[in-house]
Amino acid sequence: MAPGDVIDKTEQTDPRVHGGSMGYYDPDGMVLHHTGSYDEGGDEYWLTTYHSNPVSTNQLVHRDGTILQLVAQDVIAWHAGTSSLNGRSSCNAWCIGIEICNAGDGERFTDEQYEAVALTVAYNCARFFIQDKDISSHKRVAAAAGRNDKYDPYGWDWSRMWTRVDQLRSSWPWSDVAPWWDNTSGSRVMST
Repeated sequence: MAPGDVIDKTEQTDPRVHGGSMGYYDPDGMVLHHTGSYDEGGDEYWLTTYHSNPVSTNQLVHRDGTILQLVAQDVIAWHAGTSSLNGRSSCNAWCIGIEICNAGDGERFTDEQYEAVALTVAYNCARFFIQDKDISSHKRVAAAAGRNDKYDPYGWDWSRMWTRVDQLRSSWPWSDVAPWWDNTSGSRVMST
C-alpha cells in the first residue's frame, strides 16, 4: 500500500467507543495525536474495543503511511477529552481525530506518515471546508481548556506537514474530489 491509502475498519469498531453523528456543519476541525506506543496492533485494538477507559479516533496512521478509518469522519470519536480550539469547546464533537502511531518518546515520525497526514489534511479541508486555523495538536486543545497533561503529537514537524499540504493544494483539482476519494466512506480509491 502507498502512504495515504485508507483501509475502512469502521464496521470492526465497537459502537460503544464513540458518540453519535456530528452536527450538520461538522466536522469543522482536526486534532492530531500520537499513540504513545510502538505496538500498532495494540494501538488499533485500544482505539476500537470497549474497555474501562473507552477511547477512539477517526483515523489511525501507521508508520508505513497506511491510514485506518476506525470511526467515520462525521461521527464523534473520543480522542480529545476536555478541550477547546479557537474558543469552541468539546473538540470531540466537531473535530476529526487523527492518531499517528508513534511512541511519543522522541521516536521520529516516518516520511510515509508525513505524506499520509498531509494527504488526509488536504482532503478533509477540501471535503468539509475546514480552515487551516482549525487544525491543531492535542497539546494545544487540552491546554486551551486548562489541562497541561497532554503533549502530543510530540516531535511533529508542523512546518513540514504544511509545506506538503500547500504542495498538494497547488496541483490538486479541488473541484473534482470524487475521482480521488470515495466520499461515502472517506476511503482512497486511486493512488497519487
